[in-house]
Amino acid sequence: MNLKNKNFTLVYFFFILFLFFYSDVSFSQNETSDPKTWKYFQIIGKTEDDTLFVQVQLELDIVPVLPVVNLVVNVTDSLPDYHYIVIGNENDTNSLRFSFYELSPQLRKALLDWDKPNKINLSAKTEIKKSESDVAKKFVFAPVSNTGQLISSYNYINPYFQIAGGERFGFALKGHLGLSFGLGNKYSTFFESNEISAGIHFFGFSISYLSRINGMNSHYIESGNKSTFPNQYNNIFAFKNAVEFKWNFPLGNFLEFGYITPVNNNKYGGNVLYDFYENGDSLKPLPDNILSGKYFNFELRYPFKFLGAGRTQFYTAYYLKEVNIGFFSRESKLHNIKFDTRLNFTITKIRNFQISFEALINSLGKIFDLKNFAIGPALRLTKLESGSFGIHTFFVNMRFKVNDYLE
Repeated sequence: MNLKNKNFTLVYFFFILFLFFYSDVSFSQNETSDPKTWKYFQIIGKTEDDTLFVQVQLELDIVPVLPVVNLVVNVTDSLPDYHYIVIGNENDTNSLRFSFYELSPQLRKALLDWDKPNKINLSAKTEIKKSESDVAKKFVFAPVSNTGQLISSYNYINPYFQIAGGERFGFALKGHLGLSFGLGNKYSTFFESNEISAGIHFFGFSISYLSRINGMNSHYIESGNKSTFPNQYNNIFAFKNAVEFKWNFPLGNFLEFGYITPVNNNKYGGNVLYDFYENGDSLKPLPDNILSGKYFNFELRYPFKFLGAGRTQFYTAYYLKEVNIGFFSRESKLHNIKFDTRLNFTITKIRNFQISFEALINSLGKIFDLKNFAIGPALRLTKLESGSFGIHTFFVNMRFKVNDYLE
């Protein structure tokens, strides 16, 4: 491994270390007796008592300014597009509802830090009602609880960073502008793709730089003339330098188009170190998808709720000239178990048919609670060297929930 790869490995190690401590320390607590930590609350304020209640109304274009205003703020969800503020009774359909991010950062902070007696913790009041209804809700497929998840320009916002494959980790810088980062692609798992990506997102469009990490899916350790790591086939080998453009169709978060093109004369993926053959027959090589040329991609998806999860999707995608059909959910709950799950079917003429499955455990009730960290098996099944269909890769994947919301 050359110096460049060693430096990158070091940076990647410290990045993972940062995620572990940040996710574990920053958000290990939800609701306490401290009003500054409440995420779902009501404030009934008089404009004559504090100019804060005047400023909130002015920023939300409430005219004329009400002398007494009833504010309900809810920032309990993991995604910022779910966060809202209501002027009036939350249960009244005539009340005005706004995204919490329509307020300036200063006013948002002032409301969250408000600790006077007129601030009421609504989470405590709704706890009994939620416990009665959650049992029924968690065992059915349900629509998303807030239309925010259906806003195409917020699709990239994802607080979950997975070590290999899955959705890219993404956060908002301001409004509809944000960044994303990922290892592998959305449909890959451990030892499958050597891609690494970083992108910028704005109003449903995104531009990402794609590169690769040598050794992620074709290992260097050898024993004699053969690698000690078996089954290094049916993988994806990314470009050294490429650019990806994406556009989310604006009417709901259901359709995305993409285009990938290599740059700087790096027209091919590469660094395939070993050749594998079915039953040792050199006329039957086991395939890889070595990227070449330009790619038009698209994805159809449907966001919903599954077992109380905050982020779940069904999808069908045409990506890198392969069809992927799958499903994933984050933080599903079944009795006292909280877990992530992912199932993906890859249908392609380039590689062999493949099934990927992951189950990452976050909590087992009173036995252990990993808070914002989950770990579990990642399994890949496809045609093997023997010619039979079986387990190609069995490894451990991990994900971090970096933050409850990122401004």
